Amino acid sequence: MKNPLKELDSRVMLSGKNILSTISTMGEFGDLADAVLEKYGIKYIDENEEYPFEIRSLMHEAALQKYGPNSLFAFGFKNAELLKDFFTEFYLKCDQLSGQFDSDSDHISTDALAEAMIVAEQSMNQLFEKSGSSKYHKFSCSIKKISRTSFSVRNLTAVKPYQSSFGLGFFTYVFTMCLGKHWEFDITLKDDQTQMTNGCALITFILECTKREVSVSEQSLLNDIEKRVTKELFKKVLQEVNSLSHQIGKYIPPQIHQSLLKGKYDTTIATRRKKLTIFFSDIVNFTSTS
Repeated sequence: MKNPLKELDSRVMLSGKNILSTISTMGEFGDLADAVLEKYGIKYIDENEEYPFEIRSLMHEAALQKYGPNSLFAFGFKNAELLKDFFTEFYLKCDQLSGQFDSDSDHISTDALAEAMIVAEQSMNQLFEKSGSSKYHKFSCSIKKISRTSFSVRNLTAVKPYQSSFGLGFFTYVFTMCLGKHWEFDITLKDDQTQMTNGCALITFILECTKREVSVSEQSLLNDIEKRVTKELFKKVLQEVNSLSHQIGKYIPPQIHQSLLKGKYDTTIATRRKKLTIFFSDIVNFTSTS
């Protein structure tokens, strides 16, 4: 029997741990991830094995088609949260530099920002090097200063261009967790600079930083972003539910449909005795007539 996995690009592989992380972050939105595994005959993911990166890409593609780019942003944001221990060194460095971040001297604060970005790049690369393998490249992240408060973040990783929102969510979490207390920032995707090279995508983001007048808890910032993203995502989910409900309503009695919508219909399977009247009828010569 033909192995469907052989249809996928084997030049770029992802760790099983990475695939399991994707399944976990997508778990709240149905069986989209499981459907991809079933299609390719994968019954079990071993975190110590590697799998074609397109397994994750196809999972993301299913979510993108169903719920839009915001779903991938949410998955990237959640994925970074699961992996936040990799950024402990970056977080501690920012905490160490907090006095310089808050300095009245722009030179002192922006020099500290550049120093923090060096550690950010190191932390990113420690993670990406463990995320999978490529026959032609080493997964990496490069952070280069553009101006005193803006940086280019270039990520060479196992994704396809349509997954860029996933990276946007991932980096938003990391920079908010580590820098958000002292710096406001905008991170934007540069679609025109995205390149595909031997199965990997090189995706570029621009990070624009502005010093905060008053320090803010990074956890409150993360919570606010998560609430906003979740709210937008569940709007899409509810739209799908309403559409499905409308379709189902065509095939079931109106009373049951309304009860389902109001949560009053009991779907428990149970037996009970009832008196029924059953009427059998036949039409003379129906078979020959039809």
